[in-house]
Amino acid sequence: MATKTLLFCVLLVASLVSDSRALDTMKEVKVDLYTGRWYQVYGNFWSNLFADSQQAECTTATYNKINETYVTVFNNYKTRDGIEDSINGYAFIPDPSDPGKLRVALDGVPGDSPYWIIKLGPVVDGQYTYSVVSDNQMLALFVLVRDVKTYYALYDNEMLEYMELTGFNGPVNSPIQVYQGDDCEYPKLN
Repeated sequence: MATKTLLFCVLLVASLVSDSRALDTMKEVKVDLYTGRWYQVYGNFWSNLFADSQQAECTTATYNKINETYVTVFNNYKTRDGIEDSINGYAFIPDPSDPGKLRVALDGVPGDSPYWIIKLGPVVDGQYTYSVVSDNQMLALFVLVRDVKTYYALYDNEMLEYMELTGFNGPVNSPIQVYQGDDCEYPKLN
């Protein structure tokens, strides 16, 4: 919990300083296409710190629509030691004219932090295929996908190049692969 609070404080300070490293966010995000289960295939030092584990694997994020600007959040992961952890919360779009710039609030973490959607994959079966999420200072990185095998077969090389060109190539913001093997067991969807 102390690590999550520390990370929140770092992200809060980052959100208050200038957006000199700010990324362009998606100008169109349809909540209905974003909801459902996602599998995290990449993170980085900061996103691992937030999970309070450098060993997080089988990580998922599940979003359910409340309305056009709010979704519930359920994040879940396991460690290599088999310890499971999860956190609930919500995310919201403060300015509907800029729908890629969300804020996320998680249970037990004071305040809310930036959740910027900087890239979305094509829509397949009524859902975005992947999403790249960061913040206004390019600290955290979350690459979320709908289908792990499809992502690696079709999009991984393109995404690694995108992350390199976008600036996710420093000592603490470079992508770190999150394990999503066939032996992963995920929480049941409600």
